[in-house]
Amino acid sequence: MVCTTARRGRPDKARQGPTNTTHLPLGGMLMLLCNGRTCGASFISQSRLRASRIVEPTSILSADHENLRLSRAAHPEPSVCREVHTVRIDLPLGIVIQDGDDESGVSVAGFSPGGNASIHNKNVFNKLKSTSDVRDSDATSAECVCIRDKLLSINGKPCHESNFDEVASLLSAEQSNSVTLRLGRVQGSTVVNFYDDGVCIAAQPGEHYGFLASNCGVHIDYQCRTGHCGTCLRYLDFPDKLYDMKEGETNIYQRSILNCVGKVPRSYAWLHVLKP
Repeated sequence: MVCTTARRGRPDKARQGPTNTTHLPLGGMLMLLCNGRTCGASFISQSRLRASRIVEPTSILSADHENLRLSRAAHPEPSVCREVHTVRIDLPLGIVIQDGDDESGVSVAGFSPGGNASIHNKNVFNKLKSTSDVRDSDATSAECVCIRDKLLSINGKPCHESNFDEVASLLSAEQSNSVTLRLGRVQGSTVVNFYDDGVCIAAQPGEHYGFLASNCGVHIDYQCRTGHCGTCLRYLDFPDKLYDMKEGETNIYQRSILNCVGKVPRSYAWLHVLKP
């Protein structure tokens, strides 16, 4: 398990630096601090400007920086704890990567249809269901590659703090037919697999299935969006939850969900949303 510190704010916005747009909310002026980064702001009302023709920005900035420093000392930035998994996949990987939203490094953002990463995931699921008794299968959710997984290393080369271009260069430089990836998955995640396409996402308990499907590029038809019409009804496999069948065999527990209102339950390693 590794723990990394999440950066506050939106890094993509911060990298852009100051913009040429001036906002005057509520008849006043918004002053951005930290060279245009959204780590703090000071609001100066029009009445204050009228009361004092000479504004001392240096003293305002200094006071705000001191308040920001004291606030961060009292409330340290949260750590993101990730469980580390190792997978080996043929090249080309067939994944979409992006810079992390809240921390350094690169994470998985999607899959190329029919790519090696999705094929790898499908093989894991097939291995799970290839035995008459699922307790005999050695397939685990740790073998999957998921949207939101963070790339920690590629063939032993650390990349947990690398940006998009650096990770892309590492992958392009590989001469072998396959690579070993160390992936960091947020602790307590549930691997949700939509249909049999090998598209997985590391979900958190309480997230809506419809929202996760949208993140995976899976289209679902809706009508009422309140759980009454049943248009978005699907069946869900629980590989962690088994029930006994005849002659001592076991099978995977299954129940129906409504994607518009259904949420990921707690304490499951993975869930499979089946095709309609």
